[in-house]
Amino acid sequence: MNKKTLVALIGFVILSMTVVDGNKIYAQTSPSRQTIVDMLVSKFGLKKTEVESVFTDFQKQRRSDMVAGFKSRLDQLVKDGKITQAQSDLIQKKQDELVAQKSANSWQNLTPQERRAKMDQQRTDLEKWATDNKIDLRYLPLLGGKVRRGFGGHGLEGKR
Repeated sequence: MNKKTLVALIGFVILSMTVVDGNKIYAQTSPSRQTIVDMLVSKFGLKKTEVESVFTDFQKQRRSDMVAGFKSRLDQLVKDGKITQAQSDLIQKKQDELVAQKSANSWQNLTPQERRAKMDQQRTDLEKWATDNKIDLRYLPLLGGKVRRGFGGHGLEGKR
């Protein structure tokens, strides 16, 4: 297997784990921590820029897939008559705002209590926005507005 294929394969596996976990993956070493990129570079003798490029490309593709899936779900809701095209447009615009806010706001330096308070405020603001725009609150999971009911959550309709 050539180096590019190996880098791509390793990057895919590791980033898949990262997406599932939702957190950055770090390798614990003594006494310091190395990022997974540094670990791959040293373990397989690869160029750091190439490994970082694989991670970046995968993240871009993953984001693109997520955006397409989001748009597809909205289109289906419009097609099914559950929301109007105008509501779909509002939801898409709000999603873009939330993504921009998430990128701009770093919550890493907040305490767990501060993060909880900030999340609660965002949820309250989102619920008010949905009510003001006559968007049923059951569609807030599209925007990350409500926590689903664990594994096998009952989707947007909340049916049991």
